[in-house]
Amino acid sequence: MMALALVATAQVAGAGDRDKDLQRVKHSGDELAEAGSASFRGTSTQDARGPASKVAFDGAFDFRQRAGEYSASLSAFGVPSGEKVRGLLLDGAIYLGIDALRNQPGFEATPEGVEWLKLDPAILGASEIAQRDPNVSIDALRGVTGKVKKVRNEKVDGVRTTRYHATLDLQKAVTNAPEDERARVRASVGALGSEKAPADVWIDTKGRLRKLRLRLEGDRVSTPGSVAFEFSDLGAPFTATRPAPSAVLDFGEVLGEGAPATSG
Repeated sequence: MMALALVATAQVAGAGDRDKDLQRVKHSGDELAEAGSASFRGTSTQDARGPASKVAFDGAFDFRQRAGEYSASLSAFGVPSGEKVRGLLLDGAIYLGIDALRNQPGFEATPEGVEWLKLDPAILGASEIAQRDPNVSIDALRGVTGKVKKVRNEKVDGVRTTRYHATLDLQKAVTNAPEDERARVRASVGALGSEKAPADVWIDTKGRLRKLRLRLEGDRVSTPGSVAFEFSDLGAPFTATRPAPSAVLDFGEVLGEGAPATSG
């Protein structure tokens, strides 16, 4: 009887540890956001071979304002060019600096005074665009489901972390979001194009996300691949500058109306 009791106790303890790990992964993005801001660097990789199969980007993000700035190669957006483009991340949309695009077909006659091209993943349905936004991946963590495996302790940029492997259910991520945020999260994670995403998650000793790698594949993903983010300089002062409405060309309106239009 005592042996059975010990086995039962061990099973309960094991189940408790597994639930603790799941909750730790689920809330790690929120814990990171509590820092207020962070620098990030990331990569997105497509399974298809070629010069654009892997692109890198880096920048800084204000989690409270859901706003950030970053730099990436134009090839990250399907433009065959190694030229760097400055980008803004605002309210779930991406703004690309027009200066890097003026030599591309269709942008030669951009109206004077326009400085930014707005790309909204919710409208364009482009998972490649959503992959550049660190908040999209953080939203996805709320959908952690099933068994969470603790892999090992590792250092990320010199910081002690624990690495976990888990599966993210992106519909569950929407359900688990606060009610007043569900519409935003639905658009956010929906733009990734996957229903479920295997993930590796690195969490520091304070429960904060430090690194995340998602595997993306699904009917709405143009090319299967992965996206990864690494966060540093947590809490460092950062403020993103919002462009004037007159300085923005909304690509969604251009596609819908067949002519350039400005929007904020």
